[in-house]
Amino acid sequence: MQLELSKKQNTRAITKNSSVKEDTPMYKLEQVGCQVLTDNELISVILNVPLEAAQEFMRSISYDIKTLGELDRNELIMPGITSRKVNTLMAALELGRRRSKRTGKDKVFIKSARDIYEVLKSYYIDIHIEIFVVAYLNRANAIIAIETISMGGMTGTVADPRVILRKAIVHRACGLVLSHNHPSGNLNPSKADGDLTVKIKAGAALLDITVLDHVILTADSYYSFADNGNI
Repeated sequence: MQLELSKKQNTRAITKNSSVKEDTPMYKLEQVGCQVLTDNELISVILNVPLEAAQEFMRSISYDIKTLGELDRNELIMPGITSRKVNTLMAALELGRRRSKRTGKDKVFIKSARDIYEVLKSYYIDIHIEIFVVAYLNRANAIIAIETISMGGMTGTVADPRVILRKAIVHRACGLVLSHNHPSGNLNPSKADGDLTVKIKAGAALLDITVLDHVILTADSYYSFADNGNI
């Protein structure tokens, strides 16, 4: 009973001392939590604008929050939404991306190409250029590190085998998984993709390191060299 009374007193104290106006998204966040806020209300809080301005902002992107991460920051600036407010939004989106990325501390064990896809797909969210990411594994095939090796253009990126293998030594990895994206949406590996896989696999073998797979990712699917007998 005493504990419940204390909670009620604390709630009244917060309400009394809060400078936030009632019936606003910020007030709702303070009293209940951000989980209950609508998309419009979350945008209102992040951008620190009235709900009406947030609704207009969301209307401009067809109420599709996925679009937020795909647009250039300059495309988000509009009357009432200043460059500084957009910077805040971009920072919040990036923080969300980073939170969704797993690290080796999660002790994720790789047993299939699907496992690789589920772990690495967050590294390719809202990416419109080709990048190369490598997951480094211990002897039990648990991820111990994930490294972005290179970033390129719309049609390709250069992944240096020496960089990939040097990082494998630094992380004391026993295995690794190669991955890159195809922004075009085409899952078919190129000849260059195959040649690079062969080169890295040969170099890794000299170090007693196993290349388990090379996975090509698109927005909603993947291609596995291992599943297709190409590694």
